[in-house]
Amino acid sequence: MRSPEAAAGIVGTRILTAWQSYAAGHDALAEWNLGGAEREFRAAIQLDPEYPHANLWLAQTLAWAGRPVPEWRPYAIMGGRSSNPLGLHDRLLSRALVRLANQEYPQACAEYRAMLSRDSLDFAGWFGLGECQSRDHVVLRDTTIPSRWRFRSSFRGAAQGYQRALELIPSVHRAFAGVAFTRLVRLFYAEPAIYRRGYALTPDTVLFGAWPELRHDTLAFTALPLADLFAGKSGTIPRSMNAALAQNRELLRRITLNWVHSFPRSPDAHEALALVLESLGELGETGDPERSALRMVQTAEPFATDSSQQRRLGAAEVRLLVKLGDFAAARTRAEAVLAGWQRVGASEAAELSGLAALTGHVFAAATLLSRSAPVDTFLTWSGAPVVAPRPAAEPALALVAYAAFGAPRESVVVVRGRTEQAILNWVDERRRPMVRQALLNFPAVLAFPVVGLSDLHGAETGGNYLLGMQWAWAHGDTATVRARLAWLADMRHDLRPGDLASYAVYHEALLTLALRDTATVVKHLDDFLGALPTANSELVTAASETAMLVRIMVLRAQLADAQGDIPAAKRWGAAVATLWGGADPPLQEIVQQMRELAARGGG
Repeated sequence: MRSPEAAAGIVGTRILTAWQSYAAGHDALAEWNLGGAEREFRAAIQLDPEYPHANLWLAQTLAWAGRPVPEWRPYAIMGGRSSNPLGLHDRLLSRALVRLANQEYPQACAEYRAMLSRDSLDFAGWFGLGECQSRDHVVLRDTTIPSRWRFRSSFRGAAQGYQRALELIPSVHRAFAGVAFTRLVRLFYAEPAIYRRGYALTPDTVLFGAWPELRHDTLAFTALPLADLFAGKSGTIPRSMNAALAQNRELLRRITLNWVHSFPRSPDAHEALALVLESLGELGETGDPERSALRMVQTAEPFATDSSQQRRLGAAEVRLLVKLGDFAAARTRAEAVLAGWQRVGASEAAELSGLAALTGHVFAAATLLSRSAPVDTFLTWSGAPVVAPRPAAEPALALVAYAAFGAPRESVVVVRGRTEQAILNWVDERRRPMVRQALLNFPAVLAFPVVGLSDLHGAETGGNYLLGMQWAWAHGDTATVRARLAWLADMRHDLRPGDLASYAVYHEALLTLALRDTATVVKHLDDFLGALPTANSELVTAASETAMLVRIMVLRAQLADAQGDIPAAKRWGAAVATLWGGADPPLQEIVQQMRELAARGGG
């Protein structure tokens, strides 16, 4: 008997091979190999479908892996039948999982607390306590506070549960390797674009949201109507948000540093710490390798044996080199990582599309971004989730890439038409307007400089402020454009320049230039380019953000040339010529212009 769980499971089946698979599942869990555990528990269930222990632990494994509730709920219910011979711990765990699946979060928390009262070192209990509180999105009326609403559950309690669990068993880092690390960042609200969602159970369900803030050094969330949050109304962005993010990142540093110390040869642990250090702005050489994201990535690379992880680490290294301003090394590394991009699957395609954009490979970026579309693409429009069929999402994502480059213009027009036709073919008439907006609003913003207004532009655009600003400018309403720019400046009073999306920086700059305010544009572009070390992790791994970044450099070089600013023209002209030196033909005209600026230093 290799573990207490394996020993307990022997009474749940009469089939020896089923129990052997069950025991092997726990061996895999001991190493936090969730994929291996899933396979073994499924094998046990295939041999004995009513094996309660195997059903319970398959449900728990899938839940720990972050899989959708409908995938694991039936197994939790099967394992928790009252007639099953489960021990006390597993009965509590089963009841907690079923409560969690049924969205009975306070009751699930009670079950997890009962587990912890028996064993204060129970990982499942601590992690479950984090889950039952972080998943609880119910908002209650509270007339004792100014906002009049509060979240039912405590995020502080959720964070403490997660922290205790993740520190309790350092080998759990394998469950948060790579792309799954974004789940950890979301659990701790460690990126500026992540907000807490909620809803009130009123006759008409009201949606709420909140950005993190600090109250007396404690992380807190003030529930506000989601429409106000998306509209950027005054007071919706807390002044302490950046301090709250910094505190959360420091918490993640402690957790991931513990993982590295416990597993010094684990690429997963080093990768996780590298991502945390990057979010803290600790990028290059500092003399302390545990405070250098680049050193952590380079330490992880020799240990990585999985090709997906090797590419992911390569992309992280490229991103760090860009943030450090070493564009020649970034391009060389990006081209190496992109080798064989035609063979990657959907899970890697989105990230590689950003590297293709960084190096000016327009058609590869469009192909990769299109390939990244899942069976059902969930997009958010004005805070509401929208499901788009894959045949419609694929051309829409390719359109995002072409529109981000602004080239070739004919591809933007043709792929836009192809997307419209796919929406007609695959989406029912009732849902068509919302799906169309979800798929086409963003590329309509990106494509405006090359194709002009679309029918999605208008004075009221469902929360997409740039569509409205572009529409106002095209109709000569400069007063509205000025007012919206002033509103943006006020709303972002506590945001860092690097917190902004590059597409927003670029298109706001074009609108400000149209108002002949060149000085403001130059300042904003310089602020953003100077803040690259603080930019988010999508900087060179999302095609639209990456293409926009290089186009910001192009615009800055052109403005410097027009103003006779030789150093700036040389600097950014050289950066573009370096990154896009081997770009596709549609970009070569601009590359040649940048080479000339880099060589002669301005007009």
